[in-house]
Amino acid sequence: AGTLRIGTEGGGVSTSIPELRGATYGVTNTSTFRFYDGIIRGRSGAISGSISAIEPNYQKTEIQETINSLRYYSAYLVPAV
Repeated sequence: AGTLRIGTEGGGVSTSIPELRGATYGVTNTSTFRFYDGIIRGRSGAISGSISAIEPNYQKTEIQETINSLRYYSAYLVPAV
């Protein structure tokens, strides 16, 4: 029942810092989640729940990748098309 904010709104977007990595989900959200910077990784999914706000003119993208022989779902922001 709080607000989770990753990064700072406005300015450039980092796709590597901060890095959040979870055994199941990188972020589990049941309230307000503002995603402005970084990369979120989880084994079952990057994010469980919804994103309330993202950096203006950006959109979330997700990929699957293997890190140290483990499969992760990774989410980060890219410029909106």
